[in-house]
Amino acid sequence: MTRLGAFTKLHISPRLTHNFVTLFFLICALFLAQIVYAATTIEKARYYYSRGNYTRAITEYKKHLVNSPRDSQAWNELAVANYKIGLPRRALRYLRNEEASTTYKSYNFYYQGMCYSMEGSVERAKIYFKKASVYNDLYGANASFELGVIYYNEQKRIEAIQSLSKYLQLMPNGQFRPQVARMINIARDENNEMGIERGQEHPDRETANYRYNRLSLFKYPHFWLLQLGYDTIYESEFQ
Repeated sequence: MTRLGAFTKLHISPRLTHNFVTLFFLICALFLAQIVYAATTIEKARYYYSRGNYTRAITEYKKHLVNSPRDSQAWNELAVANYKIGLPRRALRYLRNEEASTTYKSYNFYYQGMCYSMEGSVERAKIYFKKASVYNDLYGANASFELGVIYYNEQKRIEAIQSLSKYLQLMPNGQFRPQVARMINIARDENNEMGIERGQEHPDRETANYRYNRLSLFKYPHFWLLQLGYDTIYESEFQ
């Protein structure tokens, strides 16, 4: 008998066939379970985020990203959740990593600007607000507002008017409309003195320094950590 003939008469037992089928369905079930788990964790993350529970949202985002590490928007949202609890450097680390690849450019650029603004790096904040302001969406509008406030405080009337007008164009009934309209009216008349205006309020970074530092025992300031210099500890922790 030839080898080919022997091969054609090879008998595969029903038990072996059953094991292969079982293995196939098990692999499919695991794959589907992973998809469902990823969908569930991102839904949970966005649920907690929408309700202001940013700490819990961060936990769920991290779970999701373990199984979906290429989910660019989830990385962006994780970054913003960290900004919302007062950790701009940690947020910037995530945002910078996604800057080149994300399709949500205005979102990424706007929150990079907000993080730099929170840190007091006005010139860097301007760079990213300018990048975000070219987009005709909510984040482009908010970036135009922040940029307008910066120019206004720098006594740059023309630039302030241009940025603030862009905000009104995109958000004619936006929450900052009264403030923006007043600022534009003042800036248009060179006889008016331009004072100092405030942009959007940032989260409480000082509280975050205590609450999320690894050396913190409680969410409130305590004497020994202050004596060690919590600012220095915090800066090195999240550099």
